[in-house]
Amino acid sequence: MTAEAGEQLEKAKPVSDLIREHAAQGSFFRFVTVLFLVAVILQVLAAFPSVLSRWNTLEGLNRALATPWLVPATSILGVAAALFLIYESVVTGHSGAASVWSGISADGAP
Repeated sequence: MTAEAGEQLEKAKPVSDLIREHAAQGSFFRFVTVLFLVAVILQVLAAFPSVLSRWNTLEGLNRALATPWLVPATSILGVAAALFLIYESVVTGHSGAASVWSGISADGAP
C-alpha cells in the first residue's frame, strides 16, 4: 500500500531531487522488508523445528536446526531486523513527507 502511494506521488509531482531520494528510499525499504521476512521465517523455523518434520526431504535441515544456539541467534537477528525495518520506515516516510510538503508555506499556499 505504501509503495503504491509512493508511485502515485512520483506521478503527481514534478521530478525533483526529493522525489528521486524518496523513490530510492522506497526501493531500499522493499529490500529491508524482504530481509525482515527472511529473518522471521528463520526465527519461526528455529523455534518450531517440528514444522519441517512434515517433509521427509528436509530431514537434514531439521537436524541442523536442532542446535541449541540457533533460537537465541535467530531471536537477536529478528530483533535487529525489526529495529532496522522501523528505522528505514521512518527514513522513507520522512523523505516522502519532505517531498510532498517542500515549497508549501504554513498557511498551505505554494
